[in-house]
Amino acid sequence: MHRRDRTADSGKAQRCQDDRYFNRVCRVVEHIAPCDNGSNQCAIVSQDDANPMSPRATFHYKIRRQRHLEMLVISLIVIALSWLLDVSAVGRVFLSGFPNWPVPETCLSRDFFGVDCPGCGLTRSYIYLIHGHWNSAWSMHRLGWLLFIVTVFQVPYRLIALHRGERELISPRVSRWIGSGIIALLIVNWLIGLWNWF
Repeated sequence: MHRRDRTADSGKAQRCQDDRYFNRVCRVVEHIAPCDNGSNQCAIVSQDDANPMSPRATFHYKIRRQRHLEMLVISLIVIALSWLLDVSAVGRVFLSGFPNWPVPETCLSRDFFGVDCPGCGLTRSYIYLIHGHWNSAWSMHRLGWLLFIVTVFQVPYRLIALHRGERELISPRVSRWIGSGIIALLIVNWLIGLWNWF
């Protein structure tokens, strides 16, 4: 009888020692929930689950939120300026109501080399599009309509993304693919324009 008790006590002591070792090791790498009734089968909870807003997660969340806010503000400014600006008969952009005060041209490629850059004509294309002059918008830039749709889409997309918080609507990989595709289209369109120009 005493031998059986000693065996049970020894097993219990060994189990408790195992539990302490298990807890000590697990706490080094991740947060661990308390054991149930001395059992060494402890429920492991990762740090991300136990603390979803860890310092690293908080940092990335702030970066994403800042990016969404920046893109939202930029898109709203572009749309507002497209509505407020107009294009003269000679192709100069000016603030509506002030045709004698044209906006300075900002294309360095055209100023220094006499060659349009991939984005030349986008501003005038946006202005024509928002005022309903589709043919003029196409003549200014063949991809103006596509980029204008992308710009308008940014407003609801960024608002929803800000509301959702940590959950992304579009994965970063898809966003990179979309951005790379737009850049590739701009370059191809620019090369076609250069070919026609020469």
